Amino acid sequence: MELEPTTFMWNGQAVSLPGTYELVPDGEVKHLHRRVMAIALHERKRIPFCGRLVGQARLSNGKGSVWLIEDDRGYLIKSQKPMVLGAGE
Repeated sequence: MELEPTTFMWNGQAVSLPGTYELVPDGEVKHLHRRVMAIALHERKRIPFCGRLVGQARLSNGKGSVWLIEDDRGYLIKSQKPMVLGAGE
């Protein structure tokens, strides 16, 4: 069975997640809204960037996640596990 992807809008940009992912409620996302450094999964693949952690999506079987990072230009980028920058950031 193939599930339809979930698509939502972020700052006028359509963001798509495979149908096997579900958004994690904000209250369960560790370091939400903190400044992080991350590596993009798809867009600008393998290039580190800084941004603000705004969400997380988890595989429905619970065995994997992608993090949603808003970069400094306002684009939402799916990434591998981000690294939280220092407390003064």
